[in-house]
Parts: sequence; structure tokens; C-alpha cells
Amino acid sequence: MINRILNGMYTYFIGVHSTTENRIKLLPKTEQWLLDIAPRHFASENSPTSYEAVQKQASLYGIFHVFNGGSTDTIFSSRAVQYAYRAWHDSLHLMKQWDFSHASELKVAILQEAVAISWGIDERDAKMLRLDLEAHIEYVYAKGEHPVNQIELIKDCLQNGVQATVNSEKLYH
Repeated sequence: MINRILNGMYTYFIGVHSTTENRIKLLPKTEQWLLDIAPRHFASENSPTSYEAVQKQASLYGIFHVFNGGSTDTIFSSRAVQYAYRAWHDSLHLMKQWDFSHASELKVAILQEAVAISWGIDERDAKMLRLDLEAHIEYVYAKGEHPVNQIELIKDCLQNGVQATVNSEKLYH
């Protein structure tokens, strides 16, 4: 026990961090906000993939159907929070009547950050909510694949900028 405490102190004082300490995760307060603000939703593998299909489902049933797959290496601490985020994201598309095009996704990314800040969400977390989408979309358009290691992608975007990161040779899978 004392070794763990001393090792922890040593790690703290010399600035070495474990991979868990370096991971970018949203604050619990932000995650609770996402769970509270998200519209009613459920997740499965065969969720609608077009703006029109999401719009139809939401207007007919008053519930958002979100994808239950994708990376688990994300800023979210659980799938429940990730699904709430996806439902909230889709609701912003419908609210603004923005389709799922590249340009519209980037506008939604900016809107996500602005909405989060307007609700008093930590600025770092608001930026993470924007980067989670912006970096993902830019990576897909640049590389033709979805990033799996999203935490590393976001860290690199914070350090180097989104365009420099997605245009580099590095792949996030």
C-alpha cells in the first residue's frame, strides 16, 4: 500500500502520467447534462443513416434511433452517454434543418460547442463535444474510414490542430 502511495506521489511530482490519467473524458457534470438534455432515444445496429430517415422516425414516434456501434475509445465514460450524445446531435440537425452533409456536420459541431457553453458546460468539455464530431468528420473525409482510436485523434487535434492532424500520415485504427 505504501509503495502505491509513494509511486503515486513520485509520478505526480515528476510529471509522469499513466494512460488512464492522460485519457480525455468529459466531466461527470457534462455527462449528466447530456443524459438530461438528450431527447428520448434507443440504440441498435440498424439505425437510420439519412437525414430524411431520422426526421421521419423522430416526427412519427417522438424518439430518436441511434447507432449502437462504433468506437468505445471516446470522450464518453459509457455507451449510455454516447447514445445520449448521438440523439442530442441528431436533434440539432433536425432543429436547424441541416442535412448530414460534410458542411452541415461541421456547422452542427460548432453549434454543439455553443449550446454547451450557453448551458454553463465547462469550456474544455464544450470543445471536446465539438472536436468529437469535427475531427471524426474531417478524418472520414480525408482518410475514407472511421477513426477507432478517437481519444488519440482528439489529443492530436488539440496539440496540432484538426487539419494538420487529419492530413498527417498517421491513422487512428
